[in-house]
Amino acid sequence: AWDRAQSRFEASPENLDFADLSLTHSALRVAANGSVKLREWDVLSDSAISVQATFKEADISKLLAAFGGSTSWVKGGAGAGSLDLKGTVSHLRGSGRFVIGNVLLWGEPLNQVRFSASLDNDILAVSNGRIQNEAADVSFSGTYKRSGSSWTKGDLQLRVDSNKFPLAGLAWAKKLFPTLNGRLDVHAGARAHLSSGDVELEKAEGTADLTSINLDGAA
Repeated sequence: AWDRAQSRFEASPENLDFADLSLTHSALRVAANGSVKLREWDVLSDSAISVQATFKEADISKLLAAFGGSTSWVKGGAGAGSLDLKGTVSHLRGSGRFVIGNVLLWGEPLNQVRFSASLDNDILAVSNGRIQNEAADVSFSGTYKRSGSSWTKGDLQLRVDSNKFPLAGLAWAKKLFPTLNGRLDVHAGARAHLSSGDVELEKAEGTADLTSINLDGAA
């Protein structure tokens, strides 16, 4: 539940304008302006909508827990970003920029995750993505097409490209191969189907190059 909501607004049977909207949650702060077209005070599926919003002080794991999402894969994370949405209630279009700092994803500590995103009804596209930790610098992009009306089911396509980084700099590599080190770079693409939190990998291909291999101190 939100802790507080306040806004200036002007309403008529045909239109609702709001400005300086402020939403406060224990894990998020949102500021927004926008408008919604009405028909005799009703919001319909073809009602035009326009919203510009910024958010900050977002605790990613707390937000997921608060809105019923799984938090088994994420801990911490301080998020901020902006959104610009237009279109109709049933067919939204828009874009946004997002940055998340100091987050633990699937047990991997990351300094920063940032990306741009665009939405066109049921297709979400991500571009200019970048993931950084102490050793690795990974760029990523992809698309997600939802199935039906729910965003919990759909098809994902993802592309990742990394720099050449020390393998021992990754937490999962230290756990699986504690005596192995080397310099790794990865360039790969994958396709998967998502259903209510489950990920079914359909195809993955690419290249991985491990050089300067060192096993328990022996080259």
